[in-house]
Amino acid sequence: MAKVAFKESKTATDSDEVSSDQSMSGLPQEKINHNSIRTLTGSNYKKWREDVEIALGLLDYEMVLNDEALSVPANDASAETKAKYAKWIKANKMAILIMRRSISEEVRGSITEIENAKEFIEAIAENF
Repeated sequence: MAKVAFKESKTATDSDEVSSDQSMSGLPQEKINHNSIRTLTGSNYKKWREDVEIALGLLDYEMVLNDEALSVPANDASAETKAKYAKWIKANKMAILIMRRSISEEVRGSITEIENAKEFIEAIAENF
């Protein structure tokens, strides 16, 4: 069995273990980002969605896939409410860009353009 070094300088002898600075996919966490998402070609939807969810989670954008869109805050809303809305707007925009970038031309043509990340990923899911 191969020894695997852990960040804490411990060793393990189980070949199935990965170092603590690695994700479940076996890639070092610093290597997982929007560029590591495999292009959606159709037959790989399940893996593509998992990659998208992981990348958005690491970027702290996952809320746009789980939560409903936030309403535009009133002019007299608190600074916290306005900041939360601004964060959601940015995360939604980035999530859509990341997803669109990771979809093949052939698949992209069959997906309706939607400006809400949660609805966009749900529309993609309907095709697969």
